[in-house]
This record gives sequence, structure tokens and C-alpha cells, in this order.
Amino acid sequence: MGFSGVVILLLLCGCSMVAPEGAESCVYKEVGDSYTIVLSGKKINTSVEIEWKRGDEVIYKKKKESIVDNNINYSVDDYGSLTIKKLELGNDYVYKGELFNKDGQQLKENKTNVCVKPKCPVPTIEYNCSSMSVILTCVVRPAKDLTFQWFKDSEDKKHKENTLTLKTVKEKDKGKYSCSVSNGARNRNSSNISIDSNTCIEANPGLTIPSELFGFSFWPMVAILSGGGFLVLLLLIVLTVSCIKSHRRKKQWPKDIQELTLADLNYNTTSRARDQRGKSSALGQPVPLVPDERNFYQNPEGDEPPPPASRPKARTRPRPPPPPEDDEEAPPLPQPRKKAPRTPRS
Repeated sequence: MGFSGVVILLLLCGCSMVAPEGAESCVYKEVGDSYTIVLSGKKINTSVEIEWKRGDEVIYKKKKESIVDNNINYSVDDYGSLTIKKLELGNDYVYKGELFNKDGQQLKENKTNVCVKPKCPVPTIEYNCSSMSVILTCVVRPAKDLTFQWFKDSEDKKHKENTLTLKTVKEKDKGKYSCSVSNGARNRNSSNISIDSNTCIEANPGLTIPSELFGFSFWPMVAILSGGGFLVLLLLIVLTVSCIKSHRRKKQWPKDIQELTLADLNYNTTSRARDQRGKSSALGQPVPLVPDERNFYQNPEGDEPPPPASRPKARTRPRPPPPPEDDEEAPPLPQPRKKAPRTPRS
């Protein structure tokens, strides 16, 4: 045997070690499902021997009239098919069924590798609109060992990720979107969501109103926050105006004090001058002059002193007229009117 023959023989031995004979691909099922493994499509004679194994453990054996059934979670029908009533998580086994004739010769064999998966969750779609794109998210919890698929109007989008981004939302992008989730054993589909003028289109992208704000209804919270903001703004305006007035009042206070002090001094000076004038006048002395703000002296009333009064000239009594030269009688003196009763007019 040459060198090439030795190499081929080693490769064949390695392949036989890596892939043992009878190995089967995995059949995925969900937790709680039932599954039937078919052994023969014909009804089996009572003289035929049937044996089912889970791994190396014999769970069912029928030989002539004797039956060995080690687990109530399994059942075998008249066709030799094994039914697993309730699959449990973690019970991934290779189930092997064999059929023998009465002489012990093997008539049929079936190996099935059953893998149990957790229940596939039902997905929901959430969308987020930005100024230039719309991001659709297929939300599932938990999102482990799952595959995703997107549809638009029941047409496959050939997208296998949990998010679908519409970079430019146009009229052609409007439609009903849905996503599908698979765990290998079963698929779950989300409900449809419509992308149209009420959600996000090119003319008005990104305007989505949430249903809640800080855990409460959106619009009542907006009203409360708006009212609170208005009250805070009004309070700030009042405080600002009060501070400005207080600052101006403090700045004007020294001037007011100075003016009041000067007015009080002027009033006291004028009062003393008037008192002195009254006393001097009572003694027959001239009234002293009072200095004004420019230190010019003037009378207490603030007017210029009156000019000195001149003495009035003595009036001479006129001489009486000379008596008449003739001896004529003087005219009678006027007499008072005598009042008499009035006679009525006829």
C-alpha cells in the first residue's frame, strides 16, 4: 500500500469517529408539546417484538405477550409509533425504535433526535420617527436564540434583524408592516402596524405623541407642567420688579434724608427769625433782616424791604363863602316828606 492509500484510510477512520453511524438531525419542539415518532406505517402483528429507547434507557418493550412500560409519559399504538405526551425543557434525547420478527431479526429501525425549546414569545412592533428615517423594532422578551423576519403588506422584506429602518419615508413606503419570530420549533407573528399620514410620512416625520409622560396620561401632565411653568415665570417677574424698586429706593434714600435735613434747618432758622422780629417789634425796634440760601439778607417774608413812608401833608380847612350882600331871605331848608294815606284811583 502506497502513501496515498494510507492517507485515505486515516481520513476515512477520522470521519467515522466524528460522525457516528445513525446520527440524526434535531427535531425542534416547544415545551409542553406532544410529539409522535412513527416506526411503521402498518399495523404490527402481535408476534413481532417492539423496543423503544430514550438514549440508553429502555422506555417501552413488547415481546410476545409481555409488555414493559417504564414511563407513563409515553404510549405506543398498534402501529408501533411512540407518542411523547408532554415534552419538558432540557429533555433533549435521541429516541430509537426497533422492530424484530419472532426469530429476533431486525425488521425496521428509526432514530429521532428531539430537541426541546422554550415557548416562542409573541412579538410586538414599536416605531420611532426621526427627521430623516423611521425605525421599526420587533420587540420580544426574552430575545434569545430567535430569528426574525419582516413583512410589508404580506410580502417578505428579506430582513433578518429585529429592527427595520426606513431611511427615507416616501409615499411608496406607506403600508402595513409586521414581523415574525421563530425559535426553530414554532413561529409567532405580530399584529400589523400601518405607516401612513397618521404616523410618519415625508411631509411630517418624527411627530409621535406618547401615551404617557412620567407614568401618567400625556395631556394632563402637559397642562400641569405648563401651568406650573407659567406660575414660576410670573413669580420671577414679580421678584425682579421688586428687586429693581428696592434698589432704586435705597439709592434715593440718602438724597431724601439730605433734603429733609436742609428743609428742617431752613424751617428752624425762619421760625427763630420770626420770633425775634416779633419781640423786636414789640419793643419798638426795627425787624432784623433774615439771610436767604445765598446768604443775602432780606426781610422774613422773602420780599424786598418797602420804601420809607412819607408823612402826609396837613390839610387846610377852606374858608366859608362870604354872606350875601342883599337882605334877601335865605331859601327854605328842605323838610322831610310827610306820609299820607293813598286815595284809591277811580
